[in-house]
Amino acid sequence: MLYFPVSVGNKEGRSIIQITAESGKELTRETIEIEVRNPNMPITVSKDYVIAAGQSMDIGAEKVGMDGTNTTTLEFSTFPSMNIAKNLDQLIDYPYGCLEQTISKAFPQLFLNDVVPLTQTNKDKIKSMVDIAISKISNFQNSEGWFSYWPGSDYVDQYTSNYAGHFMIEAKKAGYNIPQGTYDSWLNNQKKIAKLWQPKQLAAGLYAHNADIDQAYRLYTLALAGSPELGSMNQLKELKTLSNPSKFYLAASYAIIGKKDVSKALLAQANKDVPKYAEFGYTFGSDLRDQAILLNALVSVEDKLNAANVAKSMATKMGSGSWYATYSLSYGLWSVAKYLKKYPPSSGINATYTMGGKAISLNETKSTYYVQFGSKQNVQNSKIVNKGSGVLYVTMVQKGKPALTDQTKQADNISVSINYTDKNGNALNPANIKKGTEFYTSATVTNISNYSIEIQELALTQIFPSGWEIVNDRMQEGMIDPNNGAYYDYADIRDDRVNYFFDLRPSSSKTFKTKLIAAYSGKSFVPATTCSAMYNNTVSARVPGMWVAVE
Repeated sequence: MLYFPVSVGNKEGRSIIQITAESGKELTRETIEIEVRNPNMPITVSKDYVIAAGQSMDIGAEKVGMDGTNTTTLEFSTFPSMNIAKNLDQLIDYPYGCLEQTISKAFPQLFLNDVVPLTQTNKDKIKSMVDIAISKISNFQNSEGWFSYWPGSDYVDQYTSNYAGHFMIEAKKAGYNIPQGTYDSWLNNQKKIAKLWQPKQLAAGLYAHNADIDQAYRLYTLALAGSPELGSMNQLKELKTLSNPSKFYLAASYAIIGKKDVSKALLAQANKDVPKYAEFGYTFGSDLRDQAILLNALVSVEDKLNAANVAKSMATKMGSGSWYATYSLSYGLWSVAKYLKKYPPSSGINATYTMGGKAISLNETKSTYYVQFGSKQNVQNSKIVNKGSGVLYVTMVQKGKPALTDQTKQADNISVSINYTDKNGNALNPANIKKGTEFYTSATVTNISNYSIEIQELALTQIFPSGWEIVNDRMQEGMIDPNNGAYYDYADIRDDRVNYFFDLRPSSSKTFKTKLIAAYSGKSFVPATTCSAMYNNTVSARVPGMWVAVE
């Protein structure tokens, strides 16, 4: 057996190795293709420009990330930019697969054509993403029609069940084929639960947190599906402690069935000044989520003036680069798209952009247009000319994967520590491991926050180098999960990484153990380990990566 070292360039792509062996008169050649990838998640940087009518502006920047991973998008809008390209990328690239995130990747894309002119290629990609989401949702449904947050889970998630139904209704309206059994089972269950829901049980503390919002959203989806439960709507409307998001949902529900006077009365009672906040889970609440529900209600009652103010506020938030969770972004894009379809801006886009010395003219009737460039496009010296009669909002979004050298350590409200041991529990140095060695890595996550409540929906991700293989004992008959199934809500174990999803009480810790084997000789990089709350960006931790060798 002959071993020899191979080095690859500092970029992604396909490398080709050609091997020739010769002995006497015998000659053989072998060509081997190796896919070189950077395991880091891509980073996205955006810059905003506001160009007055008849004015021009020079824009441009250095590429972001390693060569071969870079893309640039220019977004033009006559409405405050929602940074559609960046926000859609965040939704599509989000690495986890709960039901909410599965739907959120596809839900706003049902409405993109109302805002942005799409090429046939764009339409085909959107159709593919929506079809994939539709094909997956049945895996989350139980026999009663409820949906769970994770596939195969016995735990019913009421708000996500509403979201799944909302998505199916809108997808059906857009012409997609929805599994009839899945839809009917959901709809029948929604009707039953809506009728059984009682304010007295809410007052007695028998329902979960924000249960009135669950019920209000449930009633909205039933009205949207053409099966309103008017008695349950009237009952909920009389609740003295009804939250503002519930009032917004109910107002839209009454508007759908033609009772706009009731809708307007509910909106008059509600507080429309939404403070900035973010929940850890529950109903995925945030200020952007609440504004999206409000905007939908205002559009439903045709309150154009107030709807315009809310829509502009939301667009500014989404375009500013502020962090929002997947559900909030999805819902925000949906509601603003609905507003723009109802009340399109009076003037379209009339502009010229110059990239790489080539000038391209735009003359679009819709309020938003975006164009994408590959990694070879030089964006350093670019120029935009606004030939229209109104203000033009331009956003440049650059995306790329960072190099492996980032050694930043982070511990915001949680901390993560990593330990390595051999199969006997003795400490092991991962920098040099003998080929064939079985060993364990343990990631301990500790709640170091001052929060008095449990931190929910944490996601821990460990990615392992090419020289190591994960030994998934759960796939072997008679073997037991080393974590004993007691520590997490869901585990996603793949070829090169493990994802654990869990909650963490104040001042507590949880340790997640993964079995590995040093399978292939050579030097490789262990990417950073990360842990964060999926719906609140104030909670996150990062342990830097390192180089390791298998000998």
